[in-house]
Amino acid sequence: MHDPDLIEFFREGAHQKHLRDIAGVINLTPLDLALLATATATLRLEQKWQAALALAAS
Repeated sequence: MHDPDLIEFFREGAHQKHLRDIAGVINLTPLDLALLATATATLRLEQKWQAALALAAS
């Protein structure tokens, strides 16, 4: 999964399943987290991104 694909999940909404899926990708795939942080900020999705990061860390 490419970084832009991950951002598309955010566009679909903050459903818990999507957050779990994104957390799984974060844990299993090398991602450019700085790029994703910038992209989610640009798209005003910081809260969803932070929720996915928190779920990945738990």
